Amino acid sequence: MLTAGLIDPGYRKNAEARFQRGVTNFFKQKDATSASVLGNALGAIISDNDPRFTLQDEARYKTLDFAKLRADIGGQLMNGAIEIGLVGDLDEQAAIGIVAATLGALPLRETDFRPREDARQRNFTTDLSPRLLSHKGEASQALLHLIWPTTDDRDTRTAMRLALLERVVRLALQEQLRERLGKAYSPSASSKPSHIYRNFGTFTITASVNVGDVKETRAAIAAVLASLRTELIDADTLARARQPLLENHDNALKHNSGWLGLVRRAQSKGERIERFLQQRSLIEEITAEDIRAEAVRYLSKGSGLEVLVVPQTGKTVNDLKNTAITINK
Repeated sequence: MLTAGLIDPGYRKNAEARFQRGVTNFFKQKDATSASVLGNALGAIISDNDPRFTLQDEARYKTLDFAKLRADIGGQLMNGAIEIGLVGDLDEQAAIGIVAATLGALPLRETDFRPREDARQRNFTTDLSPRLLSHKGEASQALLHLIWPTTDDRDTRTAMRLALLERVVRLALQEQLRERLGKAYSPSASSKPSHIYRNFGTFTITASVNVGDVKETRAAIAAVLASLRTELIDADTLARARQPLLENHDNALKHNSGWLGLVRRAQSKGERIERFLQQRSLIEEITAEDIRAEAVRYLSKGSGLEVLVVPQTGKTVNDLKNTAITINK
């Protein structure tokens, strides 16, 4: 079936019609919640409207069809390099035989994946002025999103430090916003060093709060970050942040999906296996000073961008515009 999908994809008209209905439904609902508004707008904001990451007009998507798709991807489906990974309870020789008789029987293809280095460039906007968006959901709900540029994942040590910083920030936010202020039941933090785009990555903090609590929440987040930049976290916090990362690493190969994450590019990107083997020791070596250094390096005052999503009511939007203080000030 995989082989047939490569050489004779099902470009059927009923699938085109289903796609068109999906486009219509998407645009009807795209402003329904604060999260959907943020997700649909953020790519354009941080990339200065780079069309690769920017939601286009509905009419643009309505022009898409399988004829264009075939022209765009048909050549690579027929001729592009393939890397095959199999995991699970398999008979090795039987699996080799099945692959040889199907995918292996295809005509000679490209032997290497195209690097496409020009397409691996992505910039983070230099316009760090705060953005204000509106949603059509609950009138009391606001979403505060803060985002900083970081780097790609080529250096495993840096990637692991950022992953641990993410956990530390989560713990600190939960303590500040949920336990002390009673705000934002599920504040989150996320580090995403890119595996695709060179020198690109992001660190984000998101808090869903009552509209009236935005200013207080913003100030609490700023206090947390200032503390991480100037003070060393205690041993207990470091241990609580580190333990889930170690557990995730230890459990990664208990499931087929974990194995497939390594096996699927084992030939073209064999270094990823070595990276995985190094991760546990790198996580264990990270110190409180390393966390502080990463906070200073990537979460410095004035280097991030704030996006605030509020209900679609003129009074609330104007009030927030007039009273906003940003994480950068």
